[in-house]
Amino acid sequence: MELPSWCETRPVEELHHTAKDFLESLNLAAIHPHCSNETRELFSSHSPEFEFSSVAEHATTLLWQVVPSLFAMAELWLRLLAFLAAPLCLAHLVRRLLSRETSLPVFVLGVASCAVLLFDEQYVMQFGRTYGLGMLTAMIVARLSSPERKRREGRMCLVLFLVVMRLSRRRLDLPTIEPGFYGSASNRVVSGMAEKLPLDFGRYDAPLGPATSWLVTGDGRTGIPFLAISGGQVEYCRRYLPTTDGEAVALDVAFPEWGHSARLPMYLILHGLSGGSSEEFIKDFVSRRVGEGSTVVVMISRGMMQTPISKWNMFHGARISDVSQAAELLSRAKSENQILAGVGYSMGAVVLSNYVARSGPECALDAAVAISGGLDMRENINFERGKRLWQPLLVRELRELVIQMSNGRYEARLTREQQMAFHKATSIQELDEAFVVNYNNFTDLQHYYAEMSASGDVETPCNAESPRLSNVSIPFLVVHALDDPIITWKTLCRPQDVALSGNGFVMMLITRTGGHVGWPVGSNPTRGAWSWMNDVARDFVNALAL
Repeated sequence: MELPSWCETRPVEELHHTAKDFLESLNLAAIHPHCSNETRELFSSHSPEFEFSSVAEHATTLLWQVVPSLFAMAELWLRLLAFLAAPLCLAHLVRRLLSRETSLPVFVLGVASCAVLLFDEQYVMQFGRTYGLGMLTAMIVARLSSPERKRREGRMCLVLFLVVMRLSRRRLDLPTIEPGFYGSASNRVVSGMAEKLPLDFGRYDAPLGPATSWLVTGDGRTGIPFLAISGGQVEYCRRYLPTTDGEAVALDVAFPEWGHSARLPMYLILHGLSGGSSEEFIKDFVSRRVGEGSTVVVMISRGMMQTPISKWNMFHGARISDVSQAAELLSRAKSENQILAGVGYSMGAVVLSNYVARSGPECALDAAVAISGGLDMRENINFERGKRLWQPLLVRELRELVIQMSNGRYEARLTREQQMAFHKATSIQELDEAFVVNYNNFTDLQHYYAEMSASGDVETPCNAESPRLSNVSIPFLVVHALDDPIITWKTLCRPQDVALSGNGFVMMLITRTGGHVGWPVGSNPTRGAWSWMNDVARDFVNALAL
């Protein structure tokens, strides 16, 4: 039988002797603690498939799983291309008008694109409503000027214009907080770090920053990097950290060619919801920091990257014990004056924020940076745009991951109705409610998200008086874009209040644009990759180390 990855020993002969010494100081096994013939056979077997009561039930469930994803993908592409489709449709209509021809399908596509420009928060943030309204007016005029139009089309265009004008007055869910850097001037550590930050720190939005100008919405700034950018090749040495509940999490360690440095900052990385050390933006960060001489450790959440779970405690976003153990281990292994910094992305940022807030003075990290993660995830429950456009595309992969890592356990704890809800879920919130809440005995979705959040210990979401958030005792930077299409800006609470609360160690860097774990730079974003957000984390940590 072929050995699974968690039973393979990776050679370390080529490592520098300082890297070998560091690995030995961790005193961790190179193979999973539960690697044995029995467990290999258990985890190599396929997870039992859910048994549907009828063909109709199976077909209905498949429709629930597939149709929302298809609609989400179609709508997302329409929204991504609307700013180009509108002028192109208008140009086509004008050309047809000059040649005394007509084209109703192009007119319909143009009106749909204009509707997106007028009513989508992302476009209104970027252009206001003048651009979309001007395009729509010009398109209706071009259609009314067509020599082949019929009288009823004139009435249709007039009604359409009046309806759009009426709808354009509706209130959009636009950000009510200002972009910028928020920090406490009364905290000497924070104010001292602010003075050491580079002059261009946090400058992303054009014309001051390097933002990719032709990506005009958070959807594009999120999707294009994900589809087009590679983080390069990274070599890891894997070790397994036993947890207090009898499981083990993988630690992927990357060293510079010249070995482990006891002087430069060391990083502990937390990845996204269903990712790992192979995520492209993670590899981008690792390759950059390793190239500068730092050692980087990526903690693989339990069950991710095909690592086994032997008992019942699967991953959920409210568990901070794993990151706590990893941070304490690395804190003991680092040199006396070395900085240990945590960097989290998306769900990893949520978990890191929760750990830093809950641990307070006992936090084993010296600094932390949360990128594209919310402080109060209860505010994301009602983020309808993200639920409709992005989450159906994410849920399918996440559901398969849950089935794989649970190996049938979820069926033992969930009722049949809960299992059906799990298989029909079209958003992460629905999946969390059907599976995570019931499997882990949370009261409800609000309870789970409150336990997950750094400021979830107060009844009112985003209350600046949160004792948990006020308890932060290390320099902690939250980096977020207002146009993030997956985690809403509302999860940031009130930045000015957060920065002044408690010990004043929480800082916030908020950009107007950037997307979710995106911030592409330059005219060709494949060259700059994720340099902006990853270098922001580096500059912040260096400001403490200097």
